[in-house]
Amino acid sequence: MSAPVDIVCARNVTKRFGDAAVLADFSLTVRQSEVVVLIGASGCGKTTFLRCINGLEQIDSGELTVAGTPVGFVREKHCYREASDRQLAEMRTRIGVVFQNYNLFPHLNVLDNAASGLRFALKKSWKESRERAMHMLERVEMAGKANAYPSSLSGGQQQRVAIARALAMEPQLMLFDEPTSALDPRMASEVLKAMRMLAREGMTMVVITHEMRFAAEVADRVALIEQGRVARTGTPSEVLNMNG
Repeated sequence: MSAPVDIVCARNVTKRFGDAAVLADFSLTVRQSEVVVLIGASGCGKTTFLRCINGLEQIDSGELTVAGTPVGFVREKHCYREASDRQLAEMRTRIGVVFQNYNLFPHLNVLDNAASGLRFALKKSWKESRERAMHMLERVEMAGKANAYPSSLSGGQQQRVAIARALAMEPQLMLFDEPTSALDPRMASEVLKAMRMLAREGMTMVVITHEMRFAAEVADRVALIEQGRVARTGTPSEVLNMNG
């Protein structure tokens, strides 16, 4: 049986904003089908790392690859050059991202919101986009709201539509940045249920969350981030109980 493939590989990554090093010698590997939860104090670099993975921020030094491809760069013969906007956009189609804010289009119904990435980024037909989007809405138990508009949905429902939209793109990797932070406990449980389903199905996930129970139940590994570095990584019991 072959060894799991490394989907995310960060080696000695540094990212600065002005004189401040938000990521400093940051190293972490995420294998295929692995769920890695990032924890740490606000401002420690967790969100910046996710933004670097998705090419929204460019690292200053070190190495960062997704499925073996350097993020933000393309190889030409024996050297690398910065990726073009088009190449970055193409790379992002393979990475699903769910943020704190749902970022749904208010003028589109649930089905068309879930289909929007396929239609606008991948240029699929509306027919094909809607068919795939409906399948993803079924997976997150939102198919019954296909014709509703975002303004009529609860926060948990909107977040599940955002997850369906990301899944419709058939990503190699899903990134979650505090997806339940703006939700009350009942609505948060709806979103966490959908994320548990993805974990069971083998989706590779990097998750920032303060939901320690979720981390303990679902994560393969937890990484504690301190001052822009991975201070400790291990199983949930090893990291979450380290002060116990």
